[in-house]
Amino acid sequence: MKRASQTLIWVLLAYLLVPVAGAAAKGLEWQQLSTEEQRVLEPFQSRWSTLSAERRLKLQKGSRRWAGMSAEERGRVHQRFKHWQELPPAERQRLRARYQRFRKLPVEQQKQIRRARRHFRELPPVRRQQLQRKWQDMSLGERRRFIQKRRGRSRVHVPSQSSGQSRNLGGRVEAPEQRHRRPQHR
Repeated sequence: MKRASQTLIWVLLAYLLVPVAGAAAKGLEWQQLSTEEQRVLEPFQSRWSTLSAERRLKLQKGSRRWAGMSAEERGRVHQRFKHWQELPPAERQRLRARYQRFRKLPVEQQKQIRRARRHFRELPPVRRQQLQRKWQDMSLGERRRFIQKRRGRSRVHVPSQSSGQSRNLGGRVEAPEQRHRRPQHR
């Protein structure tokens, strides 16, 4: 008897939750957005109903972040977006793929990379340039040894490209003869 009543409760709950799940799957309607959200998302209004529920929620979340930004932060976002739009499609695709690889890393490794990047960006500009030059002047083998030393591992995989080219930190492609040693420009 107890099992039958539990089953009945689950069936009733499922029946009651179907409209809620259907509404969530349908997504956020334009009229449900606040006035501020509608103002920020105005470019999407004409095609809002064609966007997936997931995309609508991401846009709403982004509009809320935008509303919480200072004028200076918004200016930086505009500059980054403008820079993104000016990149060649192949470079944008490369960056998207790189971001996807990053997102597949374990959370702790992502945090470690973010900390290292933040630390690097907080360095004085002169020191950042010195470190960039030092990295660019290293051969592929030297870079591997440096990474091994920093990670404390005996083996590190540094992917190479089939064309024999590699990318330095600046994202520029270098031929094998260019990457080993470059003249010092100081």
